[in-house]
Amino acid sequence: MNPYSGNSIEVGETRIPAAAASPIAPATVSVTELAPDSMLVGIAPPYGTLDDWGRAKNAVHQAGDRIARTIADTLRVMFPTAAYLMLYRGEYDDELHPHSIRDEHGGILWDFPGVTSFEPFPVTLPDGPLRAAWGDKDPQAPGALNDLVRSLEEFGCSFDTMPDDLPFHGVDPDQCEPCLLLSDRARPGLWDFGRVMRPYSAARPDGAR
Repeated sequence: MNPYSGNSIEVGETRIPAAAASPIAPATVSVTELAPDSMLVGIAPPYGTLDDWGRAKNAVHQAGDRIARTIADTLRVMFPTAAYLMLYRGEYDDELHPHSIRDEHGGILWDFPGVTSFEPFPVTLPDGPLRAAWGDKDPQAPGALNDLVRSLEEFGCSFDTMPDDLPFHGVDPDQCEPCLLLSDRARPGLWDFGRVMRPYSAARPDGAR
């Protein structure tokens, strides 16, 4: 009698179920379940390096610095005494938007009524390199400026904050309002504020933070 035939196995005078005594085949796993196709043909996946990431961040920050200079020079053509582009964070979208353009004393030169009711700036930017930097965007449209501000923050570029000794005219005085310095008459709220876009700045006084 074949001891492995049928549904049971005879061992001496004892019969046990065949399933309990049958040899168990070792589990096998397909190589394709362990490795991506690229590794099967000896090609390493496209790993990003930390150096790649560092160079990319540096390139973004450098581009942000140049865009900040474009914004500053544009607004000073339109408002010659402009020193600060003051920003605020939206209550509902938590994004930065232009609040006002101010002179070195905090006086308002242009007030943005709201992101849905922008009035065009009163001065047309003349033809030249500065106008060409805007491409097909209209520098006279505050909406284009609003989009730039949001995009700069989205890509990791940081802004200065307003000096706390300037009047904010209705803005929450307990907040450090973000801003872009537009001229060499403007002072940052903090001189050492990490990696920020600062196209212009007043001379740093001795003992400044």
